[in-house]
Amino acid sequence: MKTRLRKALQYWWYDRACRAIDETAPISVDDSELVVLSMLNTNHVTMYLVAAKTLHRQLGRGRFLVVDDGTLTDAQKARIRHHLPLVDIVPIRSIDRAGLPKGGTWERLALIAELTEHSYVVQMDADTLALRDIPEVARQIQTNASFTINGDPDSAIEPVAVSSLRMANDPSTHVQTLAERALTQIGLDAGARYVRGCSGFAGFARGSDVGPRVRDFSARMEQALGAKWTEWGSEQVGSNFVVANAPGAIVLSAPRYLNYPGGQVPPDTSFLHFIGPSRFSNGTYRRSAGLAIEALLRSEADGTSLRRVAA
Repeated sequence: MKTRLRKALQYWWYDRACRAIDETAPISVDDSELVVLSMLNTNHVTMYLVAAKTLHRQLGRGRFLVVDDGTLTDAQKARIRHHLPLVDIVPIRSIDRAGLPKGGTWERLALIAELTEHSYVVQMDADTLALRDIPEVARQIQTNASFTINGDPDSAIEPVAVSSLRMANDPSTHVQTLAERALTQIGLDAGARYVRGCSGFAGFARGSDVGPRVRDFSARMEQALGAKWTEWGSEQVGSNFVVANAPGAIVLSAPRYLNYPGGQVPPDTSFLHFIGPSRFSNGTYRRSAGLAIEALLRSEADGTSLRRVAA
């Protein structure tokens, strides 16, 4: 009970501190072949609007798609549509997983697999902030090459044997650790690669065969790990594998792109992901989002709200 109350208060305080996001203007939406996809629940709407508007300010293009986990209210959907005209809001129950696990955000990866047949897709978690220029992301989109934000400070795209060996002596029973340890045991191609990235911010190139690749990988992992493969965290492993094996893929490295670990934000950080326990730990997320909203309002006032990249 105390944990639920504390969590509710944290979201309330964030929403209150960031209510000025509703003073920002609805963004312009183009018909480019770039889709920014996010899965939302009822607690994340204000967070999502800040994330979406800061990312759009830096990229200046794209259309938005929200996967509703079933908890969004009609008022929340109307609020999202006001700020993001032409946004698609898709019920999670309507997504065909086609053999992929249920839950644990697998539905969004199944939808990404469908969308990448015709579009470049950026998966953006609601707890992210684009603070300043992100040219590495813009370049990957322009050249139709995939990316992922780093999961560890030294994350790199590497042979699966290297990733597997790294986990060999890790005693954790978390599904990600077990799956990474099993990478050399599931009959992958000799040239297969992996990256310990984070699916909270990742780009999937158009035509990159996400569907066939991730379904084959998931089937192999399910055979190796059984029911463990359905646990939370397995989707991130699938996302990491897909990105690592896409031509031209890169890792967005720290500290410029950062999964916030707590403490001071480095001055050269351009993109932040406030993951898990650190999200509300010391007020940094709330303050950073507030400053980002102020920057949005200033840019709208002086007419510099978009940094357009070449189509």
